[in-house]
Amino acid sequence: MRQVSTFSRSMFALLAAAGWLGVTMNVSAAHERTFTKACAEHDVKVMTLIEDHGAAAAPLVGNETLSKAGLMLIEARHACYGGREAEAVAIYDRIAAMLGPISVSQSN
Repeated sequence: MRQVSTFSRSMFALLAAAGWLGVTMNVSAAHERTFTKACAEHDVKVMTLIEDHGAAAAPLVGNETLSKAGLMLIEARHACYGGREAEAVAIYDRIAAMLGPISVSQSN
C-alpha cells in the first residue's frame, strides 16, 4: 500500500468538517431537529474511528475508503436530522464495519 501524506489526511478531515457544517446548517434550519441520543453516540464512535484511521502510523485503509466513510458519515447525519434514526444507525454500523477496528499500537 502506498504511503499517504499528512497533507492528504488533513485535507480529508477539513473536507469532512466542511461537509458536516453544510449539512448541519441546512438541515437544522429546515427542520429544527436535534440528534437523538443513539445518533449522537454512534456519530462520536464513528467519527473517532475515522479520525484514528486517518492518523494511524500504518494506515489499514486507503484514502478512497476514508473518503467514502466521510461521505457516509454525512449521509448518516442527514438521516438523523431528518428523524430517520434507524436508517442512520444502520449507516453508522456499515461505516464501522467497512473501516474495522484500530488498535492503540497502530495509532500515532
